[in-house]
Amino acid sequence: MFKKISCLAGMLILACSLASCNPSCETGPGLMDGMEVTYSNLERAKMYELAEFGINFALDEGINPYDSSQLNMYAFITDPAGQVYKVPMFYFQQYERHLSGEREYLDKVGNGEFRFRFTPRLDGEYKFFINCVMNGVQIRYPESGEDKFTVAPGTDDGFLQVADDRTHLEFDNGAPYVGIGHNLCGWEFAGVDNMAGTYEYERWMHELSFNGANMIQFDLSEGDNLEWTKIDNELEYSDDYNGLAYFNQKMAFKTDYKVNLADELGLFYRFTLFHWEDFDKESGNFPDWGWKRNPYCSENGGPAETASDFFTDEVAKKYTKNFIRYVVARWGYSPKLMLFELFNEVDAPDMAWATGRDFYQDNSAIVNWHKEMGEFIESLDIYNHIISTSCANYTNGGALWALDCFDISTFHRYTMYNEGSLVHETVKSLNNLVKSRVFSTDKPTIPGEFAVSPAGDRQRENDKEGVCFHNALYTTILSGGFGTAMSWTWGSYVDEYDLYDHYKPVNRLFEGADLVGSDTFDNLSNSQEINNIYYLGLKQEDRAWAWIKDSYHDYNKTSEGYTPIQISNGSFTIDGMKNGEYVLTFIDTYEDKVLSEVNAIATNGQLRVEYPSFYKDIAVKIIHKDSAYSMYQLGVNMKSSYMIQNSTSITLYGGGSGIAANTDSGIYGYKKISGDFTYTTRLDKFNYGGANASAGIMLRQDESSGSMMSFVGMENASTIVGISRDSFGGLASKSALEKQYELGVYLRVERLGSKITASVSSNNIDFVIVREDNIQFENEVLIGVMACNINTFGYAKAEFRNIKFGG
Repeated sequence: MFKKISCLAGMLILACSLASCNPSCETGPGLMDGMEVTYSNLERAKMYELAEFGINFALDEGINPYDSSQLNMYAFITDPAGQVYKVPMFYFQQYERHLSGEREYLDKVGNGEFRFRFTPRLDGEYKFFINCVMNGVQIRYPESGEDKFTVAPGTDDGFLQVADDRTHLEFDNGAPYVGIGHNLCGWEFAGVDNMAGTYEYERWMHELSFNGANMIQFDLSEGDNLEWTKIDNELEYSDDYNGLAYFNQKMAFKTDYKVNLADELGLFYRFTLFHWEDFDKESGNFPDWGWKRNPYCSENGGPAETASDFFTDEVAKKYTKNFIRYVVARWGYSPKLMLFELFNEVDAPDMAWATGRDFYQDNSAIVNWHKEMGEFIESLDIYNHIISTSCANYTNGGALWALDCFDISTFHRYTMYNEGSLVHETVKSLNNLVKSRVFSTDKPTIPGEFAVSPAGDRQRENDKEGVCFHNALYTTILSGGFGTAMSWTWGSYVDEYDLYDHYKPVNRLFEGADLVGSDTFDNLSNSQEINNIYYLGLKQEDRAWAWIKDSYHDYNKTSEGYTPIQISNGSFTIDGMKNGEYVLTFIDTYEDKVLSEVNAIATNGQLRVEYPSFYKDIAVKIIHKDSAYSMYQLGVNMKSSYMIQNSTSITLYGGGSGIAANTDSGIYGYKKISGDFTYTTRLDKFNYGGANASAGIMLRQDESSGSMMSFVGMENASTIVGISRDSFGGLASKSALEKQYELGVYLRVERLGSKITASVSSNNIDFVIVREDNIQFENEVLIGVMACNINTFGYAKAEFRNIKFGG
């Protein structure tokens, strides 16, 4: 929240400086004649989606298009509110990919060009011009005036930022985010060489998304570098390396492909810029790249004799900023870019420090470097992305986490390094680490790397079922982290042993959950667990989430031969809860299904949770009945159907053949209400567009499939319909609007006595009546949201936001 204010001030200053700038800059002689527009998708621009534009022109002889000191190009974009953004541009080369055997190859397509990438946050008309300085001469596009493009409304949540509780993350629009996933750096030398490149990523990322994950890591290091030294025929793309200030376009294309796929699949990524293994003592060929091959090393023509010099030498810092500028220009547009991680394990003992020096002796210089580079990213990044770094030793980095430009902290932990009685133990050690880091930094925290062993050998040999991996997922979130621990050894372990399905029940427990302001609770400090169980949870006044587990079912015990037993039913108490009745939904954390749904009553601020017998562990989602919607499957029984809800949104998953004739079939989330009311919501997402696929608001008398009802919603992807049934078992009638609407449409049902009005709006201001009916409902009715599709063997997924009741 603090960064938004400072960045807004910077934008106002920029706007003022541009107001005094001469918009018709002097043009280099003859250069405008060769300038041409080479790419544009601006005619399809939409809020929170990529708006991209490319131009090309003849370069002066000897100009390096990647060196911003020789050629510096920006687009100045004015949004509908008059805000001016200075967007850095970058050099781009297109490729086509193909797989030959088990290796990826890239073929060059066309000529290079300069592009800007911009993500609009408002709908309406935008203006822009491009200014370039080459060898001190200014070039402008268009030669005078500005080009225009129009941005259509959109429904995405926006960019991630730190929430007000300084513990969790949320989107621009306040929607909650809980990260679920693992590292995905590509090159894993212990087991996976990733020679299949983007084809490997494609499979990995689809598996993650399909199983409910939404968080990964990309890097520009460890074999995915943009800048490196060249060795002929070392790798398919090695010939495209040329040292500092030359960016390998094949590697950039591969990163583009991964980023585009992340955007498509809803995967948010940590973006690591430097890695300790590119600065270590190794000097051989791939994969043992190290300082001796690093382009910053003086032996390769770089400015630094040692890794220590990298952090202090002014020329090295100039090249670093040139690299960062390119990264921000090319990928900073993406809302799925969760955070910039400046360095992976900057304190690694194998770094090629100066003789006799190490991280601790260079700490002040390293902190200053991070401050300078973090602030440089802030100066370029108009989207205010989160910034951080990482250390190998979880006790290091105190001065780094205190930097104002760092928004979160991370730590790395491998259980083989746990001390004393906690060696190889997951739950207590991770719980302590997360809580202590949140407390000491007052910033959101996540384990950026976590596993049994960093090389992956111990988990591959002794934990093929993923016990440590599984337990870390729940422990981290329920200890106050903003997401799951991010497992290392993604290819040789998570993928090799197909552990992806562990993410599904985590997603079921937390999808749509707004954890901001939650307090933690657990029994881990008890000297002896009751009934051999641990429980950890998060609570708010009217809801809670908890995980209950066999306390012995962890890697430290299973690796020694412990076999899980059935844990008897039992109970525990949560303090500080709102009095009244609650709905408790118990979830099988291995089979991803609802085990049972029961009611419990809180009195004197205490809620007693009685859990069933279980094997290994289970989870429970708890919500006060006053806050809860009830889910009902009208005319269909699908085990996969379920509903996710928080205070302002509901997501429905389920089947059903439609709303028509004498009965209705679909998934329905509702509350009971009496008297007159207005009910409004925004339909943001719906994954079915075929005949009889519908999603919208439904008013009903009761749960019977032939109940009197009134419905307004979207059908067949764009048609707004109103449907009503004015008698039990009667024939439903339908109305449809000629105007087509897109997702993001606002729906409203109003009840005034027996008069029922169903209407629609694209802006939540000007509502168009779809139909009016006179239906003699009883005083108490059901009101909520409904989704269905004609394929009763599949499911519909519909997401409703901004749900509001009015009297």
